[in-house]
Amino acid sequence: SGADATVIDKSIIKEFDIKSAIKSKVSGPIIENQNVNTILISSLHISEIEFVNTGAIAIDLNFSKSKFCKKLDGIIGNNLMKKANWQIDYQNKKIRFTDDLSKFNLTEREHKIKMSLKNHGFGTETVALNIDGIKSNFNLDTGNGRNKFVAPPKEFKKLVKNNKNTSLKYGLSKSNTDYKVITEKIIIGDIILKNQIVNLENEVGKFKLLGNRFLENYLVSGYSRDN
Repeated sequence: SGADATVIDKSIIKEFDIKSAIKSKVSGPIIENQNVNTILISSLHISEIEFVNTGAIAIDLNFSKSKFCKKLDGIIGNNLMKKANWQIDYQNKKIRFTDDLSKFNLTEREHKIKMSLKNHGFGTETVALNIDGIKSNFNLDTGNGRNKFVAPPKEFKKLVKNNKNTSLKYGLSKSNTDYKVITEKIIIGDIILKNQIVNLENEVGKFKLLGNRFLENYLVSGYSRDN
């Protein structure tokens, strides 16, 4: 998940057994700044599995109608995913989670990508990318279904400059110009990708996202805080 915390829509929050914690502010690539209540969900079930004492935030998810689906009641956040080992099977459209790694089909041929993730609390995995010699940490974001690689233009001016012949500029104003850049080479762990499109979009703010269009090519297994 690209969400640091598990998210519950404000319209259904009364249906949950919760304890209020603190008030805070949240923002994201497509979420406007909101004042929110940080809460503790004492019991949350996915299928027949119960997760206890899960921290969450309650926000207005109306923005999801234009970005994701007509009705979105919540988002499974990284703080909940840390409680188990997860596997996302895009080909068979299944999500598996377990406390027993032997139940996952893992072989020596799988790629291992080093990630940075706090053991507890809120926080999103970051993955080190090398894009045509420019090194940067990207958030692993399964909520980004539009593009493989998305980043803010201001941080990647050098990438545009070095790839003038393979860059497409678009946007309504000079101050809000976005780019599509065909890169020579992207390195992620032991994976080397050539001629990949990187989307440089102002909409994502300061966030750099590694999205589903990349992940869907693999059987994704997250089985420790490091790989």
